[in-house]
Amino acid sequence: HIAVYNDNTIYIRGSGTKYDGTGSGNGIYRYNPSANVAQRLDDGGQAASAAPMAIAGNYLYVSYSDKVRVYEANTLNVVAVATIGASTKGVVKSTDGRYVYAYSANGIYVVDTQTAPLSATFKSVSLSLQSWVNSAVMSYYNGRLYFVNGSTIAYCDLETGTVTNTGVKVIQENISVGSQIYNGLAVDPATGYLYVATTSWGAAYKTATALNIFQIDGDFVDYVTSVIGYERFTAG
Repeated sequence: HIAVYNDNTIYIRGSGTKYDGTGSGNGIYRYNPSANVAQRLDDGGQAASAAPMAIAGNYLYVSYSDKVRVYEANTLNVVAVATIGASTKGVVKSTDGRYVYAYSANGIYVVDTQTAPLSATFKSVSLSLQSWVNSAVMSYYNGRLYFVNGSTIAYCDLETGTVTNTGVKVIQENISVGSQIYNGLAVDPATGYLYVATTSWGAAYKTATALNIFQIDGDFVDYVTSVIGYERFTAG
């Protein structure tokens, strides 16, 4: 829900009334801490997906309810300079920052930020994405995008487009809390640890939480442990 371009250019996803009072629904704001000013980006009346944004080069990539909008991160322009894809659920970039991937249920839009930062090629892939509020989360690791496929961990090979379901359950049978994933999933590129945050809806959603930790080892994903019950809502 946050992306940093430099010390005075920070992008934040939030509600329209919480920051500058403009618009409605989930919007993206360019925040300048030195001036303590937040300005909403022009979103065409669409809500930003509850999924990570990506900054690559001088551009910000944001998934909205209809498509990805691309903004100039190095100027004060709040109008998108390009749009990519359709019905996207989120974006993620490669570890080296060269590629940005916008994913939908029907496939993946690939942006080469070095050669064509304002356009994308499409890979047709059938993805059963865990989704909440028009969003889903993937994380890049070693040429693959990892995600939750229903209740288990899966990955998409970006070279072949093949989707592999590992069969490893996000919610382990010995874990009694955190029965639902929201949108917290990430792979540490240095270690290959995969982290999935889960919670339980209802009155106890702030305390009935778990941070589930897995280890990626080649084609395999192994469950390691779960940290249970920290008193924070696992929003990302």
